[in-house]
Amino acid sequence: MDSWLTNALLPYFGLQTLENHWDVMEISEEAFICLNGNFIRKCIFMGQHSYREADVEILTQQREFVSPKTTRDKEKAQLYECFQRQS
Repeated sequence: MDSWLTNALLPYFGLQTLENHWDVMEISEEAFICLNGNFIRKCIFMGQHSYREADVEILTQQREFVSPKTTRDKEKAQLYECFQRQS
């Protein structure tokens, strides 16, 4: 986890603090996800001059793939699902 992504510093970036029991996973240099068990709870995105976050509740399969919403859907990479929620 990057040193800026601490509960003490997050409010300075305009972001909400994280639950202590959440695990933070870096998806890319610009994106992080916060996991609680097999659920993604928050997505954090860094732009050149801004930060965004999205509170989500997305079920994953062993933290590798996002579970399909319907029987016709396919598994998706975690970041794809988070970006879809931001649109």
